[in-house]
Amino acid sequence: MAIAKETWFEIRKGAIFEVAIEDVPSDLLKTRFPNFKDEKELTLLLATLPDLILNNLFVLQEDSEGKGGTDVLGVTEEGQLVVVETKSSIVNALALGQALGYAVYLDKEPKKLLPQILKFENHIAEKYLEIISRGTKVDEMPIVVVASKSISVTLMELFKYLGENMGEANFTILPMSYGCWKIPDSDICYVCRRIHEYEKEAPVRWNDWNVGDVAENMGTDTDCDSALLVVIERTADGRVRVKKAKRNTDGFFKAYGSARTVESLSHHRRVGRLVL
Repeated sequence: MAIAKETWFEIRKGAIFEVAIEDVPSDLLKTRFPNFKDEKELTLLLATLPDLILNNLFVLQEDSEGKGGTDVLGVTEEGQLVVVETKSSIVNALALGQALGYAVYLDKEPKKLLPQILKFENHIAEKYLEIISRGTKVDEMPIVVVASKSISVTLMELFKYLGENMGEANFTILPMSYGCWKIPDSDICYVCRRIHEYEKEAPVRWNDWNVGDVAENMGTDTDCDSALLVVIERTADGRVRVKKAKRNTDGFFKAYGSARTVESLSHHRRVGRLVL
């Protein structure tokens, strides 16, 4: 899983603006995504400012209290439904299963949402009516968004399975990770949205890491160090000790810095070998 697109937003007095990366405070670019207090905080953020999900998205309903249904349900200007499932820390395959289940339900019962959609601009209702009148089509099924601070390995593996086995008959699935920073003593906050995409290369399984392997973060876990890491030792309890690594001008890897023990390299892929 790689980062397909990273977008930064500035939110000021409830208004949202897309900003270039050079206009983002430099200290934010160097920090990890902060934790959301709970799932409700992320759900309310996305429901209040739906452009953080997709441009010109209209919210039909939100369930920040967890009463049932999807966390955020929206409709695009083209009349396509968008199902959003949020998690506060890390989104996994179970969350995707919940979102897909709700999307299938909506696809089978599209007319149940007509009263809500008719409240919006006429052209949106017209587009939605056109879609449901044509019946089920792959590119018109609800868009499924799974959103959190990080993307889990189990979700990556499910994407791999769907990509290899479902062919074209698949929902549009958008895994998104979010970071939100509130600027002290101001009414400004910055939000970073990363849209992840499936890569055929899967992460290395835990037991397959060997001493000398150079690991690269695949971009799905915002808590992971973005630096290259080299495995220098396998500990007795199954963990690994690593150092940071860099590639020299001649193309060879070099380890540097102090060694540390890490619990997991499950979001990493092998990119080379270093002879220790």
